[in-house]
Amino acid sequence: MAALHLMRTEIYYPVLRDAELLEGRSKAVEIRGKQLMIIRLKGLLRAVENSCSHMGVPFEEGPLADGHLVCPWHAARFCATSGDHLEGPGFCGLEQFPVRVSAVGNIEVGLKHGDVTPHPLRGKRATAGILAAEETTVEAEAS
Repeated sequence: MAALHLMRTEIYYPVLRDAELLEGRSKAVEIRGKQLMIIRLKGLLRAVENSCSHMGVPFEEGPLADGHLVCPWHAARFCATSGDHLEGPGFCGLEQFPVRVSAVGNIEVGLKHGDVTPHPLRGKRATAGILAAEETTVEAEAS
């Protein structure tokens, strides 16, 4: 008897208009219970989980500085483009998600079926609806 293999393909969800996210900015979004940060740096879009791996604090409460997401509680730093844990308290890097711009100009994030259940320490904030977004400002780089 042949084994049945189920393919796990992403389902893409529109999160905001491409024109809404300027260079060097990030926005917090929620897709089906999953808290994410959408980031535009050096012309590239990234989507990473929106919670520090140390205590689950959302990044929109802290700065996006020098290409790093910074935890507002204990200053743990994560690379905004790779999700790697760089310094400070934290147990691991940030999970990344595929992101694309649709033909009609929407930024879309791909989630697999199993990606919609949040980590127990993460996403404990109450939000209304499927999508909630807040803009995070960028700290100016010191030259």
